[in-house]
Amino acid sequence: MRGVFVRLCAVVTVICALSAPAFAQQATLAGVISDGSGGVLPGVTVEVSSPALIEKVRSAVSDGTGQYRIVALPPGTYAVSYALAGFNTVRREGVALTGNATTTVNIELRVGAIEESVVVTGESPIVDVQNARRQQVIAGQVLSTLPTSRSYNNILQLVPSVAAGDGNIQLRPTMLLFTAHGGSAQDGRLTVDGINTGSSRGGSGVSSYVPDVQNASEVVFTISGNLGEAETGGPQMTVVPKTGGNEFSGSFFANGVNEAMQGSNFSDRLRAAGLTAPPKVIKLFDVQAAIGGPIRRDGLWFFYNFRRFGSADAQPGIFANRNAGDPTKWNYEPDLALQGRTDITRDIYALRLTWQATPRNKLMGFFDYQPDCAGASWLDDSDACRNTPPGDGWIQGGSQINNFFGPGPNAPETGDYGYNRNRIEQVKWQSPATNRLLLESSMGVTWSRWGYESRPGGPGDDLVRVQEQAAIPGVGLAGLKYRSSNRPHGRSGAYTWNAAASYVTGAHNMKFGYMGAFLKDTDTLINVISNRHRMTFRFNNGVPNQITQQAGDFRREVRTEYAAFYAQEAWTRGRLTLQGAIRYDRAWSHFPRQVIDQDVFIPADIVIPDAEGVGGFNDISPRFGAAYDLRGDGKTSLKFYMGRYLTPATNQGRFVLTNPVERITTIVNRQWTDGNRDYVPDCDLMNPALNGECGPWLDQTFGRARPSINFEPGTLDGWGVRAGDWQTGISVQHEVLPRTSIEVTYARRWWQNFADVTDNLALSPSDFDPFSIVAPADPRLPGGGGYTIDGLFDLNPARVGLADNIVRAADYYGGHTRYYDGVDVTVNARLSDVTVQGGTNTGRLVSDQCGIREQVPELTGGNVGPAAPYCRQAAPFLTTYKALASYTVPGIDVLLSGTFSSRPGVSLAANLVMTSAQVAQTLGRPLSGGANVTINLLEPSTVFGDRINQLDTRIGKVFRFGRTRSTVALDVLNALNSDAILAYNPTFNATWPTPTTVITARLMRASVQFDW
Repeated sequence: MRGVFVRLCAVVTVICALSAPAFAQQATLAGVISDGSGGVLPGVTVEVSSPALIEKVRSAVSDGTGQYRIVALPPGTYAVSYALAGFNTVRREGVALTGNATTTVNIELRVGAIEESVVVTGESPIVDVQNARRQQVIAGQVLSTLPTSRSYNNILQLVPSVAAGDGNIQLRPTMLLFTAHGGSAQDGRLTVDGINTGSSRGGSGVSSYVPDVQNASEVVFTISGNLGEAETGGPQMTVVPKTGGNEFSGSFFANGVNEAMQGSNFSDRLRAAGLTAPPKVIKLFDVQAAIGGPIRRDGLWFFYNFRRFGSADAQPGIFANRNAGDPTKWNYEPDLALQGRTDITRDIYALRLTWQATPRNKLMGFFDYQPDCAGASWLDDSDACRNTPPGDGWIQGGSQINNFFGPGPNAPETGDYGYNRNRIEQVKWQSPATNRLLLESSMGVTWSRWGYESRPGGPGDDLVRVQEQAAIPGVGLAGLKYRSSNRPHGRSGAYTWNAAASYVTGAHNMKFGYMGAFLKDTDTLINVISNRHRMTFRFNNGVPNQITQQAGDFRREVRTEYAAFYAQEAWTRGRLTLQGAIRYDRAWSHFPRQVIDQDVFIPADIVIPDAEGVGGFNDISPRFGAAYDLRGDGKTSLKFYMGRYLTPATNQGRFVLTNPVERITTIVNRQWTDGNRDYVPDCDLMNPALNGECGPWLDQTFGRARPSINFEPGTLDGWGVRAGDWQTGISVQHEVLPRTSIEVTYARRWWQNFADVTDNLALSPSDFDPFSIVAPADPRLPGGGGYTIDGLFDLNPARVGLADNIVRAADYYGGHTRYYDGVDVTVNARLSDVTVQGGTNTGRLVSDQCGIREQVPELTGGNVGPAAPYCRQAAPFLTTYKALASYTVPGIDVLLSGTFSSRPGVSLAANLVMTSAQVAQTLGRPLSGGANVTINLLEPSTVFGDRINQLDTRIGKVFRFGRTRSTVALDVLNALNSDAILAYNPTFNATWPTPTTVITARLMRASVQFDW
């Protein structure tokens, strides 16, 4: 940590010395000033003022072309004055600035007395005619009227171009990855005031941090067209926070739900499909209080927010195990009277300070601490969870029902106490040094401690975990894990900093910037809770068929860093604005000392010294955009953008491939025939060969280091080898009515260096024997089933265990083709009493890696593998619809609002478990790698589940008393009481496709809000 501190101090020193700005999501005001004859006027002083500015006034001077431009303005309503000696002074009021858009206001000055002043009014422009960047803005006052969970995960569901989550009603804040236009779920970014709040892994885009959207000035979505400030090409969501002000103000909010406020959508259709119990809200509460104001007027503002929220939910189709904790029982026996459940409580303490240190220097600081506990109540004076009294989150004798063990389904006894500690720290400095030079810098830290603890009264350390492949009688769950859990934990930190300088004239906006990050992970991975056994068993219909042996606890240390420099320019000439940027990125990784602990399979601690990872990826990324005021009236804009972007530098993927700890084989599978049914492997587990009831280790290096994985030269360093994508798009935005616009966009993305291929040089295509299967005759399958699936392979038994791996780029084998085409339609209406936003997204994603599979049959991933022949996946064009609306009835102050979304269902799989004997009918021999094999009977993206239609509504009454405003409201969530299935168990059996979760049934949620 000392090294990190020293590094950060050095960066701060450099930033302060450079006096340079960070990437900020703030608006621009621009326009042309002319005289009565149409000639342009240089030298006009333009001043903007607003309560949103702690410095009160920001100014600029029009250049030789008569153009003026003021950048980095926070959202708000502004008054703008225009003054030039010999001409009358014009004052334009009520100019609304939002997001990072450029608002164009052209002004005409007439010859007159110096003291003569003219006030003009007009609608704030809604079409951005000077910016190719595509964005959607949801104002804070609109957000407060909508029936959402007051969290970013719910707001994501309101933007047509953004894909996020499973489509369920978002009742509570939660971490949610998001993307747009076919990208991976790791390229979305969540920022607060333009500063990243993502974690050190998973793309660094989001974390379990919950930003305060209830008290946001606005939320800005940048969909595409970013210039030099952006690392990735995915969408960015920026929460623009309130900062206090010269007047004290505050708010109080509370809502709640109990079981009596929810209906049922457990339809006969769901019962027939095999769902034994739907999800259900047991309780939900959310309380928030905020206050802001001046510590010193026009000098120092504060804004403080406290929030506590919690929930308990019954899990669909999951029931307590009657045999939990009994070492003599090896089967899962559901207790249908005790449905599984999850519980969580979180506190939020956040303080923001804004200090106008001098007329030209503003400093902002932000601290947000968020402790939570899942599976028990929160104990204020402890870092751990504690027992909860019976009747409050406990079910029958202290058996807490939670699921925290990996992908489900999981039996309740696998649940542990989950805990997180999130902390956000940000510092930002801004200085309009002159009328043309803007300076700004920032630094942010996202720190998190995460993990799980053993549950008191749980199954203990002596039970072996079991996974059942087949469906469980009575509940229909296939793939269920039960008996015991695991409990990894760790700490992570994402340290980011930004610096840039903008030189702005009326016609030009030049910016030069630097960005950097240090991403740190320290994880303790506990493979299985049973210290005595260090094993998990796999059953099929209760019959043991596989043992998984797992090495002991080990600590994993990963560090990734990157630095980037960019230069960009926007030039407006007449009705045309041209934008361009060039960005240089360098990213690298390394691994501090790591340890694998001694246990039953590891005779002594394995200590791994420091090691290097990626030596250095270097990339140059060009970006270009153009915007044209089609008719010259500021009401129709034609836009074009094109650029190259990178996949994120993160503590995952290629950046960690060379981690030495990953070379230690800590897990191995072997076949098991438990002939005497005593559930004890009668063999020498440390003997890697076939012996007793146990087959050979499927990886002969278990418990020691595998041979070093070789990397093709240039894979871990060099120019242009980091994965990324190109994007291009063209759009037309038109003001169809005052303050109402529609935008139509065609977007295309295509990826390069997209995938790495691990090629086992000890194997060749001739080492794999082909076979085929015939899908069962079944009316649920396309065409009634009975079709042949070819292109399946099984490794020759004589070649099992051979390994000589090399990692190469996909282009070595002809490339992995991946591209997206789509059309977005967006409508935005901001009227006095009505706000309507929404639109559609229609697109398709195509992926093809068949050329790679022919040369590397062992290739796995993305529905590709020896037993998965679907190397080309071409989804049909699918359409999503989203909308929000808010209306306050004048005179009676009745609030009516709602949100609607309609999204395609998930792509279905039909995984058939086939025994070795069944496969042998076409393979001509038993399987080499196990007792059975799972084969998907459906080509991906050909059969889809239920379409997800969701309507949420709110009705409320507003009470006004002086400066106070109170709102009492009732939300109806899933107002249509849809029973849409959100997720399915892919195992092909009698109840396929078996629902695992459905949309939450219609419920009512009462809330009260007091603003002053």
